[in-house]
Amino acid sequence: MEKSRPGRFEYLKASTLDEALELLSKHSGNAKILAGGQSLVPLLKLRLLDPPKYLIDISKVKDLRYIRKEGSLLEIGALTTHHDLETKESIREYSPSLWDAAYVLGDPLVRNRGTIGGALAHHDPAGDYPAVLVSLGATISIRSNRNKRNVRAGEFFLDYFTTDLASDEMLTGISVHALEKKQGSAYLKMERVVGDFAIVGAAAFVELDHDDSAARVGIALSAVGNRPIVPEKMIKKLTGMKLEESVVREAAEEVRDEITPPADIRASSEYRKDMAVVLARRAVLDAARRANQQQVEHVAQYQTLRAA
Repeated sequence: MEKSRPGRFEYLKASTLDEALELLSKHSGNAKILAGGQSLVPLLKLRLLDPPKYLIDISKVKDLRYIRKEGSLLEIGALTTHHDLETKESIREYSPSLWDAAYVLGDPLVRNRGTIGGALAHHDPAGDYPAVLVSLGATISIRSNRNKRNVRAGEFFLDYFTTDLASDEMLTGISVHALEKKQGSAYLKMERVVGDFAIVGAAAFVELDHDDSAARVGIALSAVGNRPIVPEKMIKKLTGMKLEESVVREAAEEVRDEITPPADIRASSEYRKDMAVVLARRAVLDAARRANQQQVEHVAQYQTLRAA
């Protein structure tokens, strides 16, 4: 019975951001932040994580739960829930790949309680948001009592369950560019059962030129490495090209030589390679369709199957 319970810790509750940062500074190295608890609590309960001396609950810090458009940017607070992202029309309009990811993340309980900030700070490489944010070139805001700083998503995720956060720092928000005309994005993943972590996930961003060739392409893959993997050769091959099915299919084959996926109970390394090629191709094609104001194909099929 004892092993099914978390180790002892002191529970602290912050009602403001300043209070949370003060507590985090005071107990630096001995404290963990509790937001939605959908990742941290199971780890503590199963004793897969050494219990912190202090658990700082920030769930009531209202200033960290928001979605707002500020000029060309979409600003998202760290305590914004997955359900908020799934149901907010501005997310679907201005950052559809982020909406795709929220839609397929976990189950209703997880989506209602879990937060985007908690998921990013936890950084499971099989999670859905990291690859999306890397493909979009998002910026992550970080605060401590010492300073404020912004980090590009591609530099924030360092290794398995490891980020650029120092022990006295807290992730406070995310900024992504709101998609404009001729821009589109998409996210797809393969999972064993509904709500599971990705076997492979692929996020894509596309900006089309006046002649419908690809002016900019962003792609990132989840669950194929220790952090979101950017297939540079595929991106280079697609940039400047018209994103026809045959062109994207050929470029996606470059992914095989750019990744060395792990093997685990979900899939072998070779299977992950095969699926990464397929999903990268599909995500790019759907992002291009959205950039052309067309109905997506693969995301729609996947979500229909998932809802069945």
